Amino acid sequence: TLRKQKLKYGSKQPDAGELRVILAFELLDMKVDVVFGLARGEVRQAMMRGEIELNHDTAETYLANGAKMEKDGEIVPLFTLGYPKGEAIVRDPTFPQLNTAGELYEKLNGKAPTGPLYDTYKSFVNLGVAASKGFALPSGTPDDIRDAYVAAMKKTLDDPDFKKSAGDEVGDVPQLFGNDADFAIKQAVDLSPETNKWLLNFLATQYGFKPS
Repeated sequence: TLRKQKLKYGSKQPDAGELRVILAFELLDMKVDVVFGLARGEVRQAMMRGEIELNHDTAETYLANGAKMEKDGEIVPLFTLGYPKGEAIVRDPTFPQLNTAGELYEKLNGKAPTGPLYDTYKSFVNLGVAASKGFALPSGTPDDIRDAYVAAMKKTLDDPDFKKSAGDEVGDVPQLFGNDADFAIKQAVDLSPETNKWLLNFLATQYGFKPS
């Protein structure tokens, strides 16, 4: 059904954060017209007016607004972008009941997604999820100072009051440290020449866009 319907989705511009969502639509072979020049709030309002059929939200925004809309029968969730775990994309821990785009692809095609489109998608999910916000110290920082920062962050994350407040606000999102964080950042920014070529061609042929 998703592949047969012609749907509209709103985005700021071709290289904005919504690109990872556009790549998910492409992965699932959905027929989507992307309307550019719209902020997320404008897209949500257009969707509620029936002018646009597709919207996406961060976990924070969905928990604050979307969950009630879903309960009231105003919207239906389709899938999540997933959460990066090493080289894989697993179910979002905040919405474990929902399939990822990769899982839907496998159900539709009988095989797991591979190739430059999926590699690009994974890179942007890393960029927008696991590596979107981070703390870093200057190169050459002594290990004992770095360890003190890491210990303080972990102590904060393990605090029961903080965990409840953060969970209610943004969902249950695991935090990465050290080599795991470094791996996620590399996954986000180190595109292979083949993947980078595919992405530039996709933006140019689909939207006439050439990054500066």
